[in-house]
Amino acid sequence: MTVISHLPIQDRYSPALEEGKPAPLPANDTPVADTSEPTQESPQARGDKTLFNLFINTLKNPTSYHELILEDIPATSTFGQLRTQLRSILVSPAMTKWSIEKGVDLSKDVQIFPDKNQLSVQLADGRIQYVDLTDFAGFYLLKAVINALSPSALPFTVFAENKADLHDIAHFHGHALPFIGGYVLPPQMAALSAFADQLLQGAVFEPPREASAFIDPASRLSDLNNRTALSAAIANALPTLRADIINDAKDELRNPHRNNKQVIEQFSRPKVQAFLDTTIEIAPNSSYFRSKHLKADVPVTLRQFIGDMGWLLPTSYEELKTFQKALLSPPLVAPAHGNLGGALSWPTQLSNQNQRKLDGVISNVLKKTPDSTLLEHLTRGYQWDPKAFKDDPRRVIDDILKSANAQNLGRAAEREIGELASPDAISDWVLAALYVSLDRPSVFTDPAFSTRTQIAGFDLADIELAGRSASYVRNALANYLIGKKIATPETVDLAMFILLSRKAPALLVRDIPESVTFGSHAWVSFTTAVARIEAQAPGSTSNMTYAEVMMRGDLVPITLADKLVEQQAQSDALKDWGISNGVLVANRQDEYTATQMEGLRTAFSKQISELSAASKVFATPMPDLHERALTVLQRQNPHLSREQLTQKTLDANESGILEFPGPYSILDVFLTPWKDGRRVGKDSYTSRDNKIDLSNVNIDPVSLAYVRESFEADIKEYFNDFEAAAKAQTKYLISKLPLEDRDIIENGKITLAVERSAHRGASGISSSKSSPTLLTVQSEFEGKTHAYEIDLSDNMIRKRSDWTRPISLPTSLAPGITSGVIYEAVRPSGQYRKDLLEATSPHASVGVPKSYFSERSQYIADTLVQDIDIRQFEGELRGQTTFNTEVAFWKKAGNFLLGLIPFYNAINNFAAGNTRDGAIDLAFDALGFILSGVGSAVKGAKAVTAGVAASRGLSQGAKKLARFAIGALNPVDLKGFALAGVQEGLSQAGVFGGGSDMKLPRTAYKYDVVKTFRDVEHATIGKASNMHGGIEDVAATQKNGKWYALDPVSKQPYGLPLEDFVSSS
Repeated sequence: MTVISHLPIQDRYSPALEEGKPAPLPANDTPVADTSEPTQESPQARGDKTLFNLFINTLKNPTSYHELILEDIPATSTFGQLRTQLRSILVSPAMTKWSIEKGVDLSKDVQIFPDKNQLSVQLADGRIQYVDLTDFAGFYLLKAVINALSPSALPFTVFAENKADLHDIAHFHGHALPFIGGYVLPPQMAALSAFADQLLQGAVFEPPREASAFIDPASRLSDLNNRTALSAAIANALPTLRADIINDAKDELRNPHRNNKQVIEQFSRPKVQAFLDTTIEIAPNSSYFRSKHLKADVPVTLRQFIGDMGWLLPTSYEELKTFQKALLSPPLVAPAHGNLGGALSWPTQLSNQNQRKLDGVISNVLKKTPDSTLLEHLTRGYQWDPKAFKDDPRRVIDDILKSANAQNLGRAAEREIGELASPDAISDWVLAALYVSLDRPSVFTDPAFSTRTQIAGFDLADIELAGRSASYVRNALANYLIGKKIATPETVDLAMFILLSRKAPALLVRDIPESVTFGSHAWVSFTTAVARIEAQAPGSTSNMTYAEVMMRGDLVPITLADKLVEQQAQSDALKDWGISNGVLVANRQDEYTATQMEGLRTAFSKQISELSAASKVFATPMPDLHERALTVLQRQNPHLSREQLTQKTLDANESGILEFPGPYSILDVFLTPWKDGRRVGKDSYTSRDNKIDLSNVNIDPVSLAYVRESFEADIKEYFNDFEAAAKAQTKYLISKLPLEDRDIIENGKITLAVERSAHRGASGISSSKSSPTLLTVQSEFEGKTHAYEIDLSDNMIRKRSDWTRPISLPTSLAPGITSGVIYEAVRPSGQYRKDLLEATSPHASVGVPKSYFSERSQYIADTLVQDIDIRQFEGELRGQTTFNTEVAFWKKAGNFLLGLIPFYNAINNFAAGNTRDGAIDLAFDALGFILSGVGSAVKGAKAVTAGVAASRGLSQGAKKLARFAIGALNPVDLKGFALAGVQEGLSQAGVFGGGSDMKLPRTAYKYDVVKTFRDVEHATIGKASNMHGGIEDVAATQKNGKWYALDPVSKQPYGLPLEDFVSSS
């Protein structure tokens, strides 16, 4: 609403204050409004009139000249009811919990900033603390009341007492006081009196019409309190549940052959089921209490409440924990105009026939102009500011929608096609027209062909984009749009923003790491997370960073609707993954058999399983015999410190007891109890340190046997797992290469080699490997020679631009050269096809390489792992300590193995605080999984950047985002999807998941129309044809003599009139 003032603009501002205090002003004797109450007025109308009278009196007789405050706001007035509702939210259990976490005291006066979604409070020391409101679980409820109290989005104050600032009251009623500020001098007093006289003479002073719609007698707030109570009940029970589960499962957890995660899940199920039968008190004013006809003080079970709300029942401890987290997760905020699809983005989209009609409207409009495209027409005369568009593209779009050309276009569409049921029908038509004009190929395509990945004829699933980053794809799309004259260099960013917002919003997310490439499992996870968010708040991901998207995506779906959206989104993403990885052959219809999709899910899950296991290995500390022995010694000798146990203070009483010279430590003695078949104990040594009395040192040789036995088993398993992890990493690196390079490696004649540093001496040439983790792949492909270096430690494959001709292996130093680099051919042991390394014939190489799953990639991985030969250190790792040198040889072996872990050196620098050399932001591991909570540098969702791997140095702090390491989701069984609970989930989505602006893909699933709309007075149940040619049940309402479908969440009409609606009654 526009703020109106009946005073000249120059009188709205206060002149500079003069020195000295103003003299007290006498009370004004001007008559005020008649306070008599007409008959048949509602309490709200009477309250509004009382507030008006009080407002006028306060203008003429301020209670204080330091601030303009009206006390005792009438509780029944529109303003008073909204203010009371806002104060109730501020002191509600949900917001009290939130405020404690934020460290703010909401019992004091609070200032609200609607345009910034912030509030501020004054601290004890006078400082002002600002807090963002968008991560409050009831933000939509709060925001609705805030918008109603401040239609012009101006800041206002919520006092702890029942009073309000006159400025805020005036703004609410569509006015502005004649000056800014609250300090009243004689000139301001006269202006206030004149303003009051204007109002008394008949100026409109009424609440906004839409304000009453937000007055809710505690129902929505009580619904939020129910949700908060459920979350609190679960949070309070989790620690006890966990302790009980671990206690019950302790024997199974000791079994080395059992998977601990599976054990915990198995033992947690009965505990969680029992917990769900505990009860919760329901708020009497809540919609759930009324709809279920509950009685006061009669609780319901958690199971019943969760099921009735349409939420999915948790079945295990982990599910219960993630469910609790999701319950009070911050709501998503949909920006104005959503995903910019306009009329194309309503629950039932415009039919293709109407889209073609809209194209005709566009053509007729452009005939009368010199413009060749609608985008050119709507931006003619617009002053472009590239920085302003980059900072806030939606503001630019909003300016365009308000232009005369846009308004004329919208009205033309309305005349030709029909009137939309929409709060902003003209903008919806213009946005739809813009999209249709930019993506004509999709509008006029063969109906049998899918346009899922098509944008203006540009195929986002083009195999040439596999292995490419989001920035590369955006640039490719921009060049395409300019080349096809769909946009100009000046308007291409605007065109892309409109197109991508609706068709591929993932490409608009900010700060997408370059390592997240098309065709990777990381891209599947990312686009699935984006789809879930967009389903709840269309257009919102364009304002989010990659990190924020992924943190939000890690929340478990708690409704069937959200679960279905996630499964469908992943299914689409898996198709693109399968095509990019050679698992699926693309077709124009984008339709695949159940067998193909099952094979696709199996392949994806296999890759995720292998990579997740490898990720876990890289993040797992290597078995350390000496650390284990030290731990046992400490338990046996609690009176000695670790330093005392490892201090070199012991001398052997006779020479040759140990194979290395002393002095020795207690740890040495513990690890070497035998010499030449005889027992060597502590009595064979003398301590130099008078603080260490060997007679009081406990050394149990039996415990050493246990330590060694467990170490032997673990080191064997570690080597097996590490080799498997390195092989998975090698295949993954190959599969992430651009298609051209994958083709070269998969189909060329290849030779594998290791680089060695050679030196010519008197006895001949000696050499050593230049790098323990480096393998060179030479490929002769289509008459050219290519070479690649696979480096596991740096987690990359580098293309050698200097290697342009075939090299026969092995190479040697040229005569007269004393040092240099030579190459040695390598191959793995085992049985492989004889022609595996030969070039593939052109006919046989048709199609996309199955790089990750191919026999050749496996051969390369086997070669690299065998050449690294980590088992060469097995003996040293179980060997004895050597304190005669600065670094023990077992430590050298351990450091070598740690150096094989991808990015370990960077991680170790970070963990040690060497942030100049280490990576500061986190975190991807080497296999594309995201970590959160690693070290103190991780602060919320902003701390995710490509390039850092999990490693031993960070394993204790890192937590893998679990939902992105579970493989392909099983298809949701749509049987019974319309049963009880789905419509409750829909109604709850309107309150907690996205507000009335939600535009979920509701045609994707069925719901019980009668049950959903049975309590909606303006709803009529009937039947109408859908866009697929079938007949379906629909709820509709009449507007201007025409029937419009009702949205199942907002219960408001939307879209074009239903042409063939027939009422069931």
